[in-house]
Amino acid sequence: MPFRPPAGWGKRAAQHDLHTLRTALRMAAALDPLGTPPKTSTPWYAAVARAGQAWGLHLNDTIGDCTIADSANAVMIATANAGRIVVPSDDEVRRVYSEISGWDGVLGSPTDIGCYELAVDAYLRVKGLAGVRLAAYGSLDPKNLDHVRWAIQLFGGVRFGFRLPQSAEEQFQAGEPMTVVPGSTIVGGHDMRGIGYAPGWVLLLTWGGYCWASEGFIATFADEAHAELFEGWSVPGIDTATLARDLALVNDEMAS
Repeated sequence: MPFRPPAGWGKRAAQHDLHTLRTALRMAAALDPLGTPPKTSTPWYAAVARAGQAWGLHLNDTIGDCTIADSANAVMIATANAGRIVVPSDDEVRRVYSEISGWDGVLGSPTDIGCYELAVDAYLRVKGLAGVRLAAYGSLDPKNLDHVRWAIQLFGGVRFGFRLPQSAEEQFQAGEPMTVVPGSTIVGGHDMRGIGYAPGWVLLLTWGGYCWASEGFIATFADEAHAELFEGWSVPGIDTATLARDLALVNDEMAS
């Protein structure tokens, strides 16, 4: 399959521990009072097209860097909406992937093993990508679709981790929505960004293109989700300074 890197998939096993629980509780405390999210989301991703930029694969057709390719797309969305788009170069993507995963830079190397999503978020908060950093990040329950919708609406996107079935890759290549296909084999872990939603569907960004996924697909195959607040991103209706402070306290405490 042309979209699967030769080394295999790039999202390592989801981490569910005290750290993710505590950040998820803090995210829930911020999102629960908001009630029912809008029926459809604001198309924050459209700012990238208005800036005249294509998404690109960010090397995810050659190495297992889907977590960093997702990060590059997130940087593009955040900065395009801030008025001046930043497009991470392949060299920047390659360097960050190597620093987080331990990849030695050789195509086909056994060190090309992918990244944990939480390790990527921790790195982005401290070092950033292409000069753009996270102010905060927190975990979500991917099965709580109201929280997922609010996070897309308020933060411009959600980092999803999937146990991806073979059918999803085939559906993407055929230009079809990702839906549950009974009996399809799980082929590996993959990181995709949720960038929009409509009733019954979530819009995903991966492999340089868009794909709608049914809410059933999300509930069945997403094994982790994370909200990311980029520096300078304004979130109406939420005290972002307090949210960032509280999440930072948890993340710093759990990292020590």
